[in-house]
Amino acid sequence: MMKAFRKLINTLKEGLKGIWKHKNLGLVSITSTFSTLFVIGIIIIITVSINNVALQIQGKVNDVEIFIKKDATEVQIAELKHKIETSPIKKIVEYRSSKQALSIMKQSWGDNSKLLDNLELEKVLPSSFIVKLEDISQTKEFAKSLQSDNIIEEINYYKDLVDKVYKVSNYVKIFGAILVAVLMVVSLFIISNTIKLTVVSRINEIAIMKNVGATNNYIRIPFIIEGIFYSLLASILSFMAVYYLYRFVYINFGARLQSNFTILSLINPELLKVSLFQIINSLGLGIGVIGSIFSIRRYLINREVKYVK
Repeated sequence: MMKAFRKLINTLKEGLKGIWKHKNLGLVSITSTFSTLFVIGIIIIITVSINNVALQIQGKVNDVEIFIKKDATEVQIAELKHKIETSPIKKIVEYRSSKQALSIMKQSWGDNSKLLDNLELEKVLPSSFIVKLEDISQTKEFAKSLQSDNIIEEINYYKDLVDKVYKVSNYVKIFGAILVAVLMVVSLFIISNTIKLTVVSRINEIAIMKNVGATNNYIRIPFIIEGIFYSLLASILSFMAVYYLYRFVYINFGARLQSNFTILSLINPELLKVSLFQIINSLGLGIGVIGSIFSIRRYLINREVKYVK
C-alpha cells in the first residue's frame, strides 16, 4: 500500500516538475486550447440562444391573429366567431376588443404608456380574434379559409418566421460542428506537439527508466498529468470568459432586447452555467488526455529507447 502511494507521489512530482520546466511550451498549449474552447463556448451560446428564440416564437406560431374591420357589426363578429369555433384545427379562440388591445399596448410601453392617453387609440385599434391551432402545418390553409370574409381586415401568423429561424439554427449547428471539429484537431495537434517536445527533452530519462524496467504507465502518467493540467487550466479560463461575457450581454442588453421585441428574450446565464462548465471542461480534459497519449505513444511502443548523448 505504501509502495503504491509513494509511486503515486513520485508520478505526480514528475508531472509537476515537467509543467514547471516547460512552462513556456505550456503557455502556448494553454493559449491555443483556451482559444479553441472559447470559440466552442461562444458557438454553444449562439446555438442555444437561436433555439430559444425559435421556441419562443413557436409559442406564438400556433397563434393566428384575425383583425376585424371597425365597421363590423356584432352579428357579423358573432358569425365569424362561430365559423372559427367550428373549425376542426382550432384549439382555443380568444376575442380581444379594441379596449383590451389598447390595454396590452400600454403594458408593453411600460412607463411611457402615458404618452398614449391623448391619442384616442381605442377608436383606431381593431378588435381581433386570437386563435391557437392544433396543427401549425395547417396555418396557411386556415388563414385562406377566412380571407374571403368581408369583415376581416388582416390575418397575421408566424409560421414563415419560425421556419426561417429553424433554418438559420440548422446552418449555425452545421457550421459550428465543422468549426468545432477543426479547432479540436488543431488543439490536439498543439497539445500533442507540446508534450512531444517535452518527451524529446527527457528522452535520456525515458531510456534509463525503460532499461531499469519501468512500466509504460509509470513513464506515461507524468506526461498525461502535464496535458491535463494545460487543458483544464485553459478550459476553466475559457468557461469564465464565455460565461462572464454572456452575463454582461444579458444584464446590459437583455431587457432592452425584450422591450423592443416582445416575443424574444435571452436565456438567464445562471441556467446555462452548469451545463456550459461541464461541456467545456469535458472537452478540455479530452483534449489533454488524448493529445498526451498520442504524443508519447510511439516512444513507448519501441521495446528499446536509445540513450542520446
